[in-house]
Amino acid sequence: MTDPAEIAAPSVDDAPDEPWAGDRTEGPAVEDDAAVGEQDEPDEPDEPDDVASAPVVVARGLGLRLRTGWVFRHVDLDVDPGESVELVGSGGTGRSMLLLALVGRARFTAGSLRVLGAELSHARAGAGAARSVRARTSVARVLPQVEPQEWLTVGESARERSRWERGRPTDGNGAPLAFDEAARLVGLDAPRSTMVEHLGRLDQVRLALALALLAPHEVLVVDDLDRGLRADELRAAGETLAAIAATGVAVLATTSRESGSATRVVELPRTPAEHVRDAS
Repeated sequence: MTDPAEIAAPSVDDAPDEPWAGDRTEGPAVEDDAAVGEQDEPDEPDEPDDVASAPVVVARGLGLRLRTGWVFRHVDLDVDPGESVELVGSGGTGRSMLLLALVGRARFTAGSLRVLGAELSHARAGAGAARSVRARTSVARVLPQVEPQEWLTVGESARERSRWERGRPTDGNGAPLAFDEAARLVGLDAPRSTMVEHLGRLDQVRLALALALLAPHEVLVVDDLDRGLRADELRAAGETLAAIAATGVAVLATTSRESGSATRVVELPRTPAEHVRDAS
């Protein structure tokens, strides 16, 4: 499994001819840098409710254009803490790249994006903000780069992911969990000695989510939620995402079928020229 902190953005060779600032630079590659968290100020009053519940992801007119055309375009999205959001679309809708862009792991070439209070940019000047977002968010699965490896055991997978996450922030909302706690939260009931290849499809999703919870995860994302799942298994997977979201985490998943358990559903059109807005 590729380190979730090393997912590469599209090459600049694929950038469009128009002079977008981001097209003249490399996209923000995911690094293993830990953002320095702000220290608590115990003497200050609690934040007003409207501040505490402010959206953690705000996208306006978000788009990515390569030389071959638009990957995604005109995406407007607000995601609050505690929400489970499904980005629903078939292959060719740019859903995987959109998912990565929303957590600072892929670039975009149009629109604006604010994640966890940080304004991301498609210019080189926004690299620091992207690093801080990556340090506070977690990727459960993005195929084929990030997924549990079939030749490892459950326990080996947990140790490997924990090793990657050393040195990252550990305080605040979405703080890393111990593996046993993460497994209980997602409903994974498999001995650590179990080979990943021997897990069912639903348990492989649960394992991917449990591993993501070992990292800071104020926003957690998972790609292809419905891959290989029956309808009842997809509903169970959606309920697992809802359980994670109930801890105050914002969860985003891509899928070609709705699970029926999401707080919000966003329909992604195959034709990128259409405007994308929340469907619920």
